[in-house]
Amino acid sequence: MKLSYTLGFEDWEAFTLYVHRTAPSYVRMHRISRNGVALIYGLFGLFACIQQREWVVGGALLGLGFAWWTLFPHLVHLRTRRQLKRMQTKGETSILGDYHLETSEKGLYVQISGARTEMDWGLFSALVRQPKHAFLMLDATRALVIPLRGQENADFVAHCQAYLEA
Repeated sequence: MKLSYTLGFEDWEAFTLYVHRTAPSYVRMHRISRNGVALIYGLFGLFACIQQREWVVGGALLGLGFAWWTLFPHLVHLRTRRQLKRMQTKGETSILGDYHLETSEKGLYVQISGARTEMDWGLFSALVRQPKHAFLMLDATRALVIPLRGQENADFVAHCQAYLEA
């Protein structure tokens, strides 16, 4: 079975955000950043309230800690999108372009912007389906992104799933 598509910025962004939500190193880093900073602000706020009797300063620090904890996921999303846009502006987006995929018994033939390679089915660790994308995962941070635009793409993903389960 064959499939051709163009990988766009939105597809790249969706995979990058997926990695930030699921890769253990990113999850740990985000958890430490989100909870650690909020905890520090909260502790300083409590210290100011209880020990120093500075209710305004303590309340502000507690509020700042709560705001950080609440807004951190949105800030990560905005920062990631801005970084990807910056990379796109600099021309560091070799992943974007025309993709041509073809399945065989041995694996998947992949052609990206003229470069062709063959990937055995054993290289893929999982197939992750999202509402608008499917990711043929190579490891926690690398995958072949397949946008689910149209029935042809969904059929191709189902075909790949059958090979991965065999």
